[in-house]
Amino acid sequence: MHRKELDTISAFENDVQLQLDYLEKFVPQKQTQKNAIFCGSGDSLCAAMLAEAFSNYKAKSCDPLELAKNPKMA
Repeated sequence: MHRKELDTISAFENDVQLQLDYLEKFVPQKQTQKNAIFCGSGDSLCAAMLAEAFSNYKAKSCDPLELAKNPKMA
């Protein structure tokens, strides 16, 4: 392997460890919105779905096309 590949792998491993450390300290914030909708596609949709789950499904997640076809969701 080349030095650059090793640096990339080491950086990735370090990033994963930092995220695991952060998860141990994570404290969900009190929800301030009652009708929140997180909208996104791709990675953003994944983040929106996580936000939905972390809110105990009080907030909703959706794809932009779904929201465009169903504007009453908002």
